[in-house]
Amino acid sequence: MEAKASQRSALRSARAALSPSALDTAAQGLLITGQKLLKQLNLPLEKSGVAGYLPSGSEPAVLKLLTVLSQNGHPIYLPVCQADFRLAWTRWFPGVELRRSSYAPVLEPVGELHDVQLMNSIGLLLIPALAVDARGVRMGQGGGYYDRFLATLSELDEAPVLAAVVYSTEVLAAGAVASDTWDQAVDYALTPEFFQDLRC
Repeated sequence: MEAKASQRSALRSARAALSPSALDTAAQGLLITGQKLLKQLNLPLEKSGVAGYLPSGSEPAVLKLLTVLSQNGHPIYLPVCQADFRLAWTRWFPGVELRRSSYAPVLEPVGELHDVQLMNSIGLLLIPALAVDARGVRMGQGGGYYDRFLATLSELDEAPVLAAVVYSTEVLAAGAVASDTWDQAVDYALTPEFFQDLRC
């Protein structure tokens, strides 16, 4: 736990040093690489939904990507924090009402809530992360919301493709991300410059 906390602190400090222009450039890059990843995945119509997140602070900004995907007909869903560090999901589109979460320092869209069964219609799940290694081990912010949710995907016949969204410098060598037994692996790293298949 101490190693993970130290690594998380260093990663947050590096992000905090990013300039506004660097963040804007990253957002534009994710717009391009995110669409390329979706094209490569060639998802069937019944899995055309995309689940993402509203970026906060210096997190990799996927809002431009989600906006374009929504305009292109992809149903977009974002997480809503629930009690006991659980996640539900609700539909998002540009202009939807947002409100402050009751459980975390984030904004969330207002709408009907869905449980894990929604993921049967989701082809790609974009997951915020501080880093990811070549084995797909992801480091989150420490709340445990996503690890708990990802563990429930085993209930589905076919889980969505999981992509950790990070900066290119945060894609690390295998074993470089401190992890615990409950950490859930992801399939891809998505960065402003490239995406990388992490499945062995």
